Amino acid sequence: MSANILDKKESFIAQMKEILIDTKKVSHAYLIETNSFPNSEELVFTFAKMLLCPSYFEDMHTTDCVICHQISENSYADLKVIRPEGDWIKKEQMLSLQEAFKTKSIIGGRRCYIIFEAEKLNASSANTLLKFLEEPADQIVAILVTANRYQILDTILSRCQVYSLSTGESNLPINFEQQKDCYDFLNLLYQKGSQIIAVVSKLEVFSQNNKREYQEFLRKLEEIYDDLLIHLSDDAFLENKYGKVLTQVLPKLSYDDIIEKLKAIEECKQKLKFNVNLKLWLDNFIIQLSKG
Repeated sequence: MSANILDKKESFIAQMKEILIDTKKVSHAYLIETNSFPNSEELVFTFAKMLLCPSYFEDMHTTDCVICHQISENSYADLKVIRPEGDWIKKEQMLSLQEAFKTKSIIGGRRCYIIFEAEKLNASSANTLLKFLEEPADQIVAILVTANRYQILDTILSRCQVYSLSTGESNLPINFEQQKDCYDFLNLLYQKGSQIIAVVSKLEVFSQNNKREYQEFLRKLEEIYDDLLIHLSDDAFLENKYGKVLTQVLPKLSYDDIIEKLKAIEECKQKLKFNVNLKLWLDNFIIQLSKG
Protein backbone atom coordinates (compact mmCIF):
# COMPACT_ATOMS: atom_id res chain seq x y z
CA MET A 1 0.00 0.00 0.00
CA SER A 2 1.43 3.41 -1.00
CA ALA A 3 2.38 6.04 1.57
CA ASN A 4 -0.39 8.27 0.18
CA ILE A 5 -3.04 5.59 0.81
CA LEU A 6 -1.69 4.92 4.30
CA ASP A 7 -1.78 8.65 5.09
CA LYS A 8 -5.38 8.91 3.97
CA LYS A 9 -6.32 5.80 5.93
CA GLU A 10 -4.75 7.28 9.07
CA SER A 11 -6.49 10.58 8.35
CA PHE A 12 -9.89 8.86 8.15
CA ILE A 13 -9.27 6.99 11.41
CA ALA A 14 -8.15 10.20 13.13
CA GLN A 15 -11.26 11.99 11.90
CA MET A 16 -13.53 9.24 13.20
CA LYS A 17 -11.68 9.24 16.53
CA GLU A 18 -12.25 12.99 16.87
CA ILE A 19 -15.97 12.50 16.29
CA LEU A 20 -16.36 9.58 18.67
CA ILE A 21 -14.00 10.65 21.46
CA ASP A 22 -13.42 14.39 21.34
CA THR A 23 -16.82 15.70 20.22
CA LYS A 24 -18.92 12.66 21.19
CA LYS A 25 -21.26 13.61 18.33
CA VAL A 26 -22.20 10.19 17.03
CA SER A 27 -24.69 10.30 14.16
CA HIS A 28 -27.40 7.70 13.76
CA ALA A 29 -26.36 7.15 10.11
CA TYR A 30 -23.13 7.40 8.11
CA LEU A 31 -22.53 6.96 4.41
CA ILE A 32 -18.99 6.07 3.39
CA GLU A 33 -18.21 6.76 -0.26
CA THR A 34 -15.30 4.49 -1.22
CA ASN A 35 -14.30 5.83 -4.66
CA SER A 36 -12.42 2.56 -5.33
CA PHE A 37 -10.26 3.17 -2.25
CA PRO A 38 -8.03 0.10 -1.64
CA ASN A 39 -9.11 -2.15 1.26
CA SER A 40 -12.08 0.11 1.94
CA GLU A 41 -14.04 -2.78 3.48
CA GLU A 42 -11.32 -3.23 6.10
CA LEU A 43 -11.59 0.47 6.91
CA VAL A 44 -15.38 0.20 7.28
CA PHE A 45 -14.96 -2.62 9.79
CA THR A 46 -12.34 -0.53 11.61
CA PHE A 47 -14.94 2.19 11.97
CA ALA A 48 -17.42 -0.39 13.30
CA LYS A 49 -14.84 -1.44 15.90
CA MET A 50 -14.46 2.18 16.99
CA LEU A 51 -18.22 2.40 17.46
CA LEU A 52 -18.74 -0.92 19.20
CA CYS A 53 -15.61 -1.81 21.17
CA PRO A 54 -15.53 -0.02 24.56
CA SER A 55 -11.76 -0.39 24.87
CA TYR A 56 -10.80 0.50 21.27
CA PHE A 57 -9.23 3.87 22.21
CA GLU A 58 -7.90 2.76 25.58
CA ASP A 59 -4.40 1.65 26.50
CA MET A 60 -5.69 -1.80 27.52
CA HIS A 61 -6.86 -2.48 23.97
CA THR A 62 -4.80 -5.10 22.15
CA THR A 63 -4.80 -6.81 18.77
CA ASP A 64 -6.20 -9.87 20.56
CA CYS A 65 -9.38 -8.01 21.58
CA VAL A 66 -12.27 -10.50 21.53
CA ILE A 67 -14.86 -7.95 20.39
CA CYS A 68 -12.70 -6.66 17.54
CA HIS A 69 -11.93 -10.21 16.46
CA GLN A 70 -15.63 -11.05 16.39
CA ILE A 71 -16.35 -7.92 14.35
CA SER A 72 -13.68 -8.91 11.83
CA GLU A 73 -15.20 -12.38 11.63
CA ASN A 74 -18.75 -10.96 11.40
CA SER A 75 -19.80 -12.94 14.46
CA TYR A 76 -20.41 -10.06 16.87
CA ALA A 77 -24.03 -10.22 18.07
CA ASP A 78 -24.65 -6.46 17.98
CA LEU A 79 -23.35 -5.97 14.44
CA LYS A 80 -25.45 -6.89 11.41
CA VAL A 81 -23.94 -6.88 7.91
CA ILE A 82 -26.15 -6.63 4.82
CA ARG A 83 -24.96 -7.39 1.31
CA PRO A 84 -26.90 -7.71 -1.96
CA GLU A 85 -28.62 -11.01 -2.63
CA GLY A 86 -28.12 -11.36 -6.35
CA ASP A 87 -28.46 -8.01 -8.10
CA TRP A 88 -30.31 -6.20 -5.31
CA ILE A 89 -30.65 -5.66 -1.60
CA LYS A 90 -34.19 -6.85 -0.96
CA LYS A 91 -37.01 -5.56 1.19
CA GLU A 92 -37.02 -8.82 3.15
CA GLN A 93 -33.44 -8.16 4.22
CA MET A 94 -34.42 -4.75 5.60
CA LEU A 95 -37.43 -6.18 7.42
CA SER A 96 -35.24 -8.89 8.93
CA LEU A 97 -32.75 -6.23 10.03
CA GLN A 98 -35.44 -4.18 11.73
CA GLU A 99 -36.79 -7.27 13.45
CA ALA A 100 -33.32 -8.09 14.79
CA PHE A 101 -33.03 -4.62 16.35
CA LYS A 102 -36.42 -4.75 18.04
CA THR A 103 -34.96 -6.90 20.80
CA LYS A 104 -32.57 -5.55 23.43
CA SER A 105 -28.84 -5.69 22.93
CA ILE A 106 -27.34 -8.98 24.09
CA ILE A 107 -24.13 -7.29 25.17
CA GLY A 108 -25.42 -3.84 26.08
CA GLY A 109 -24.41 -0.50 24.66
CA ARG A 110 -24.27 0.60 21.05
CA ARG A 111 -25.41 -1.55 18.13
CA CYS A 112 -24.59 -1.15 14.47
CA TYR A 113 -25.50 -2.36 11.00
CA ILE A 114 -23.49 -2.08 7.78
CA ILE A 115 -25.06 -2.10 4.32
CA PHE A 116 -22.47 -2.76 1.64
CA GLU A 117 -23.22 -1.71 -1.98
CA ALA A 118 -26.04 0.48 -0.71
CA GLU A 119 -26.68 1.70 -4.24
CA LYS A 120 -28.29 -1.71 -4.85
CA LEU A 121 -31.21 -0.98 -2.56
CA ASN A 122 -34.29 -1.35 -4.77
CA ALA A 123 -37.37 0.85 -4.39
CA SER A 124 -39.02 -1.40 -1.80
CA SER A 125 -35.92 -2.00 0.32
CA ALA A 126 -34.92 1.68 0.17
CA ASN A 127 -38.35 2.78 1.40
CA THR A 128 -38.20 0.21 4.21
CA LEU A 129 -34.74 1.46 5.22
CA LEU A 130 -35.92 5.05 5.01
CA LYS A 131 -38.58 4.42 7.65
CA PHE A 132 -35.87 2.96 9.87
CA LEU A 133 -33.66 6.03 9.36
CA GLU A 134 -36.50 8.49 9.92
CA GLU A 135 -37.17 7.10 13.39
CA PRO A 136 -33.67 6.31 14.69
CA ALA A 137 -33.54 4.34 17.90
CA ASP A 138 -31.03 5.23 20.61
CA GLN A 139 -27.69 3.44 20.38
CA ILE A 140 -28.30 2.09 16.83
CA VAL A 141 -25.89 3.33 14.17
CA ALA A 142 -26.18 2.70 10.43
CA ILE A 143 -23.16 2.56 8.12
CA LEU A 144 -24.02 2.60 4.42
CA VAL A 145 -21.20 1.91 1.98
CA THR A 146 -21.19 2.85 -1.70
CA ALA A 147 -18.68 3.60 -4.44
CA ASN A 148 -20.53 6.76 -5.47
CA ARG A 149 -22.87 8.83 -3.30
CA TYR A 150 -24.83 10.01 -6.35
CA GLN A 151 -26.17 6.50 -6.89
CA ILE A 152 -27.96 6.70 -3.54
CA LEU A 153 -31.52 8.02 -3.29
CA ASP A 154 -31.41 11.62 -2.12
CA THR A 155 -33.98 10.88 0.60
CA ILE A 156 -31.53 8.43 2.15
CA LEU A 157 -28.43 10.51 1.43
CA SER A 158 -29.89 13.53 3.21
CA ARG A 159 -30.21 11.53 6.44
CA CYS A 160 -26.57 10.43 6.56
CA GLN A 161 -23.28 11.98 7.52
CA VAL A 162 -21.19 11.50 4.38
CA TYR A 163 -17.46 10.71 4.32
CA SER A 164 -15.47 10.19 1.15
CA LEU A 165 -12.38 8.03 0.87
CA SER A 166 -10.02 9.21 -1.83
CA THR A 167 -6.73 7.95 -3.23
CA GLY A 168 -5.99 11.30 -4.80
CA GLU A 169 -6.95 9.76 -8.13
CA SER A 170 -10.69 9.56 -7.54
CA ASN A 171 -13.57 11.23 -9.35
CA LEU A 172 -13.84 13.79 -6.56
CA PRO A 173 -12.32 17.24 -7.13
CA ILE A 174 -9.96 18.88 -4.67
CA ASN A 175 -12.58 21.53 -3.86
CA PHE A 176 -15.36 18.98 -3.38
CA GLU A 177 -16.30 19.93 0.19
CA GLN A 178 -16.39 23.64 -0.69
CA GLN A 179 -18.69 22.92 -3.65
CA LYS A 180 -20.63 20.03 -2.09
CA ASP A 181 -23.79 22.07 -1.55
CA CYS A 182 -23.81 22.97 -5.26
CA TYR A 183 -23.28 19.38 -6.37
CA ASP A 184 -26.04 18.13 -4.06
CA PHE A 185 -28.39 20.83 -5.32
CA LEU A 186 -27.63 20.17 -9.00
CA ASN A 187 -28.02 16.44 -8.46
CA LEU A 188 -31.50 17.01 -7.05
CA LEU A 189 -32.39 19.60 -9.68
CA TYR A 190 -31.65 17.32 -12.62
CA GLN A 191 -33.36 14.36 -10.98
CA LYS A 192 -36.56 16.12 -10.01
CA GLY A 193 -36.74 19.48 -11.77
CA SER A 194 -39.01 21.99 -10.03
CA GLN A 195 -40.36 19.19 -7.83
CA ILE A 196 -37.30 19.59 -5.61
CA ILE A 197 -39.16 22.49 -3.96
CA ALA A 198 -40.68 19.85 -1.69
CA VAL A 199 -37.30 18.56 -0.44
CA VAL A 200 -34.74 21.30 -1.03
CA SER A 201 -34.98 22.60 2.56
CA LYS A 202 -33.28 19.36 3.66
CA LEU A 203 -30.05 20.50 1.98
CA GLU A 204 -27.83 22.14 4.56
CA VAL A 205 -27.36 25.39 2.64
CA PHE A 206 -31.13 25.99 2.55
CA SER A 207 -31.99 24.67 6.00
CA GLN A 208 -31.15 27.87 7.90
CA ASN A 209 -33.07 30.34 5.69
CA ASN A 210 -30.03 32.64 5.72
CA LYS A 211 -29.66 35.32 3.05
CA ARG A 212 -25.87 35.50 3.33
CA GLU A 213 -25.56 31.73 2.81
CA TYR A 214 -27.86 31.97 -0.21
CA GLN A 215 -25.66 34.70 -1.70
CA GLU A 216 -22.53 32.59 -1.23
CA PHE A 217 -24.30 29.59 -2.72
CA LEU A 218 -25.28 31.61 -5.82
CA ARG A 219 -21.69 32.80 -6.19
CA LYS A 220 -20.37 29.23 -6.23
CA LEU A 221 -23.13 28.04 -8.56
CA GLU A 222 -22.44 30.92 -10.94
CA GLU A 223 -18.74 30.00 -10.98
CA ILE A 224 -19.61 26.44 -12.03
CA TYR A 225 -21.85 27.59 -14.88
CA ASP A 226 -19.29 30.22 -15.94
CA ASP A 227 -16.64 27.51 -16.21
CA LEU A 228 -19.04 25.32 -18.16
CA LEU A 229 -19.71 28.19 -20.56
CA ILE A 230 -16.07 29.21 -21.10
CA HIS A 231 -14.72 25.66 -21.24
CA LEU A 232 -17.70 23.95 -22.85
CA SER A 233 -15.51 21.77 -25.08
CA ASP A 234 -12.52 21.59 -22.75
CA ASP A 235 -13.24 18.38 -20.83
CA ALA A 236 -9.67 18.25 -19.51
CA PHE A 237 -10.03 21.64 -17.78
CA LEU A 238 -13.40 20.78 -16.25
CA GLU A 239 -12.22 17.39 -15.03
CA ASN A 240 -9.06 18.87 -13.56
CA LYS A 241 -11.04 21.48 -11.62
CA TYR A 242 -14.18 19.54 -10.74
CA GLY A 243 -13.20 15.89 -11.12
CA LYS A 244 -15.92 13.83 -12.74
CA VAL A 245 -18.56 15.02 -10.30
CA LEU A 246 -20.13 17.43 -12.79
CA THR A 247 -20.59 14.73 -15.41
CA GLN A 248 -22.27 12.59 -12.75
CA VAL A 249 -24.82 15.22 -11.75
CA LEU A 250 -25.27 17.36 -14.86
CA PRO A 251 -26.73 16.47 -18.23
CA LYS A 252 -24.82 17.60 -21.31
CA LEU A 253 -25.75 21.28 -21.59
CA SER A 254 -25.63 23.42 -24.73
CA TYR A 255 -24.24 26.95 -24.91
CA ASP A 256 -27.80 28.35 -24.91
CA ASP A 257 -28.77 26.18 -21.91
CA ILE A 258 -25.90 27.56 -19.85
CA ILE A 259 -26.65 31.17 -20.85
CA GLU A 260 -30.23 30.73 -19.64
CA LYS A 261 -29.03 29.30 -16.32
CA LEU A 262 -26.63 32.22 -15.82
CA LYS A 263 -29.41 34.72 -16.60
CA ALA A 264 -31.65 33.03 -14.03
CA ILE A 265 -28.89 33.11 -11.40
CA GLU A 266 -28.15 36.79 -12.06
CA GLU A 267 -31.83 37.72 -11.85
CA CYS A 268 -32.17 35.89 -8.54
CA LYS A 269 -28.98 37.50 -7.21
CA GLN A 270 -30.41 40.95 -7.87
CA LYS A 271 -33.70 40.10 -6.14
CA LEU A 272 -31.81 38.83 -3.12
CA LYS A 273 -30.36 42.32 -2.59
CA PHE A 274 -33.78 43.51 -1.47
CA ASN A 275 -35.93 42.64 1.52
CA VAL A 276 -37.61 39.56 0.04
CA ASN A 277 -39.47 36.63 1.54
CA LEU A 278 -36.71 34.00 1.41
CA LYS A 279 -39.11 31.07 1.10
CA LEU A 280 -40.83 32.64 -1.93
CA TRP A 281 -37.45 33.68 -3.33
CA LEU A 282 -36.15 30.11 -3.08
CA ASP A 283 -39.24 28.67 -4.78
CA ASN A 284 -38.89 31.19 -7.62
CA PHE A 285 -35.15 30.49 -7.97
CA ILE A 286 -35.78 26.74 -8.35
CA ILE A 287 -38.55 27.28 -10.91
CA GLN A 288 -36.32 29.63 -12.91
CA LEU A 289 -33.31 27.32 -12.87
CA SER A 290 -35.32 24.19 -13.70
CA LYS A 291 -36.76 25.65 -16.91
CA GLY A 292 -35.67 23.73 -19.98
